Amino acid sequence: MIVYKDFQYGMNAIQKLIYWVGAWVEGEGSAPYNVLVNHFATQGVNLTPEIMSNIVGADSMLGYISTNIYVTLLNDMSYGEKGLVLNNWRLTQVQWGSCAILGSINNTISTIPPIMSLGDFDLDSLFTTQPEYGIYVYLNNGTADDLLSPTTSKLLLMNDTQSYRTLLNPDNMRVFYEYFQEEDYTALATRFNVTQRQANMLKAYLEQMIDDFIMFGGPSYEPTALGIVTAKAINSSYAILENDLPIDVTTRNLASWMNQNGYTCASYINLAVTDQTQAA
Repeated sequence: MIVYKDFQYGMNAIQKLIYWVGAWVEGEGSAPYNVLVNHFATQGVNLTPEIMSNIVGADSMLGYISTNIYVTLLNDMSYGEKGLVLNNWRLTQVQWGSCAILGSINNTISTIPPIMSLGDFDLDSLFTTQPEYGIYVYLNNGTADDLLSPTTSKLLLMNDTQSYRTLLNPDNMRVFYEYFQEEDYTALATRFNVTQRQANMLKAYLEQMIDDFIMFGGPSYEPTALGIVTAKAINSSYAILENDLPIDVTTRNLASWMNQNGYTCASYINLAVTDQTQAA
């Protein structure tokens, strides 16, 4: 079957399945949707709106998985208050601070082991390192006490540069480093809602972020310049997480469901595609 085995956009590999998930996320008429339809038209396969709806529509397997994940997140108190309105920003903040989205067994298919970081997934080749603070904690012998709560993660990655707490503001980063250099952990706790343990771990994480993302390293930095550099590194990582996280979770769960149930992408498409496609 062409749709299943196509070298560029087939569904027989995770790296290619991502295009179909992108079509589901962005909907009919979107760039990934049109790319798939137009590409397979050149192969003699007519992916009509009805066929595409069965593959990537609201009632498709992708829609089913997405709904289950959303309801699970919505009712999980570890992400904040129950019933909280979730969006990509909020989920990204939680993933960054504790890896609790991808790392939770509640957000994947039963018997399929969860992964911790977006950087673990082979389709995320753009990552030069694992971007979350939470994975840095795990990889450096940290404990649960070093992880950031959803409340603290929201404060530190608040999408409001006027906030006096968000690390996306270079001036706030300058203050963070000044307090840290002065060992004023009381001020750090008051302004950034972090414990001494968390402040120490966060400082080490930020140092690695600078080294890994911008190739600017060294034992000490001038606070104002460091604030600007670090904020750029955080913003870059945050933007990638915000864009990739919803697609990554859904793609991973679709692949896991197929693996657990002994299905292939060909089995899935057979339920949705016309005899013309099957014949191809």
